[in-house]
Amino acid sequence: MIRYQQLVIATGADPVRMTDFKAPGAELPGIYYLRNVADADAVLAAVEAAKAAGNKAVVVGGGYIGLEVAAGLSMHGLEVTMVFPDTHLMARILTPELAV
Repeated sequence: MIRYQQLVIATGADPVRMTDFKAPGAELPGIYYLRNVADADAVLAAVEAAKAAGNKAVVVGGGYIGLEVAAGLSMHGLEVTMVFPDTHLMARILTPELAV
């Protein structure tokens, strides 16, 4: 057990949003970003809606958070498709050989 008097978790990051790329449809409902508990609650509510509407989800991003979200959605029974701009998953930290 680790004991502490105060704990600060500082991720220091802002999500990359679809609007940053001026992607068509970036403002449509059903697009979620995950950075805090409220975001996670919204994703969980969307999981239930997705189950009723075809049981499918798309995760944009092949980094750590994208992989974690995809795994979680899959564990909730959704068929997940991942879309990412790199040649392999976690391209910022893994070589193509390690990412296979």
